[in-house]
Amino acid sequence: MSQIARERIEILFEKASERCSEDRQDLADRYVELALRIGERAQISIPKKYRLKFCINCNSYLCAGEARIRKKEGAVNATCPSCGEVQRHGLSG
Repeated sequence: MSQIARERIEILFEKASERCSEDRQDLADRYVELALRIGERAQISIPKKYRLKFCINCNSYLCAGEARIRKKEGAVNATCPSCGEVQRHGLSG
């Protein structure tokens, strides 16, 4: 069950990325919501490479070019264009 859920989460995030490049933010956000629901029901966490691609506050997909990213003091700050939430992610290495 968990392997199927992981595969579906990956597929949904890939589709969200495609829709974002087509300027369909509404569909990209919906795919993120579905992926989070699948992860919740299967009781698995979203992989880190995907956790960095959506806003933790409003679950909006962060499209490349729309999210404001600043590298400062060993961390990356990403600002969500929808709600203005600032996410801080540390850089390893």
